Amino acid sequence: MKIAIEPKLPSFVKKLHWKEILALLFILLGVYFFNQEHRELKALAPALRQAGKSWLLAGAAVTVVYFFLQGLMYFYCFRAVGARVNIWRATELFLKRNFISVFLPAGGISSLSYQPKSLRHTVTHQKHIHQASGIYAFVGILTVFLIGVPVLFIAGANGNLMQTGIRGLVVLVLLLATVFYLFRSFRNKGRLYNRIVKLFPSWQEKMEEMFSFNITWAHFLLAILVSLIIEISGIIHLYIAMGASGSQLSIGASSVGYVVAVIFLVISPFLMRWRLQYSSEYSNSGFHFLRALQPS
Repeated sequence: MKIAIEPKLPSFVKKLHWKEILALLFILLGVYFFNQEHRELKALAPALRQAGKSWLLAGAAVTVVYFFLQGLMYFYCFRAVGARVNIWRATELFLKRNFISVFLPAGGISSLSYQPKSLRHTVTHQKHIHQASGIYAFVGILTVFLIGVPVLFIAGANGNLMQTGIRGLVVLVLLLATVFYLFRSFRNKGRLYNRIVKLFPSWQEKMEEMFSFNITWAHFLLAILVSLIIEISGIIHLYIAMGASGSQLSIGASSVGYVVAVIFLVISPFLMRWRLQYSSEYSNSGFHFLRALQPS
């Protein structure tokens, strides 16, 4: 038996393609995810049965609008680098990347490397996909900061919440500054660019191709505007969830809860359980703080 099986193993391994290996990895990650989150998934069914139908319909409507806005943001990001992708293809790209991001470590960033076959057929140059994805990630982090500053300033009287929010915003600023510095260095062939080229000469052509593009500022600003609307829709979605769960409604509490949760999403992509636990805690503290401001 050993003599019959051993010759077949090398040929079987040679036939393995990276797509099959990746598919197997996704299956394993999916099994791990459902095994870890089965309690939360079980608890979700009775909560949905108790929720009001009007709130659920409102939440579903906002979700559809959210999907469309994400597709529109991708649409403008591609237009900003000179590529054309229709709104439906852009929405499809978001849905596929968002789905696989659930199962990947640092899924919000790592999923940006995923390129559906339909997108590769639509976009002529592959570099445009990477450039548009980079702009999409940068704009998403930028608008979290733009929304987070006024929201946390309003909730500034709560020391514990303010300290956590400020730490998160400081990390966001450092992250944005780092990305901007890297972009300028590679674009203008600065010190960092020259050092990398010396270490990895074969990367020079690809790096020049990736960063030698002109941004259409009108489309870039439109992408920022759409991303700000997406942040607002996230706040509305949390407000609807509060109503569906029977909690006392407060747009201030939903704003604080959303901003803190998203900040944790950006700065701690590997700590899913820690992030969700503390975002819930700070959302509640923000709610009690805002309720205390109301006149008796």
